[in-house]
Amino acid sequence: GGAAKLLKYFRTKYEGSLISYCDISIFSGKLYETLGFELSHYSKPNYWYFKDLDVQSRVKFQKHKLASILPKYDETLSESQNMLNNGWNRYWDCGNAVYVLP
Repeated sequence: GGAAKLLKYFRTKYEGSLISYCDISIFSGKLYETLGFELSHYSKPNYWYFKDLDVQSRVKFQKHKLASILPKYDETLSESQNMLNNGWNRYWDCGNAVYVLP
């Protein structure tokens, strides 16, 4: 009910197609199908960094940003090696289902 009402209102205000990403590790995508979206494709799995209970997007830790963020940084090492040396571990998600509404 609520999602359909929000989408209907949005469509009265804006033209064009919509693209939305569904985290397939959490959701099935059935809501998108119910709303008339079509499955376009599945994205590749993505990774995140975590340290204790702190979870951060990989975007924050792109290699060109690490020298100003990490206490220990070695430019000859990869992003993931530098992160591991600073106590950050990496985990992978399942990717996303990409839905399109024409």
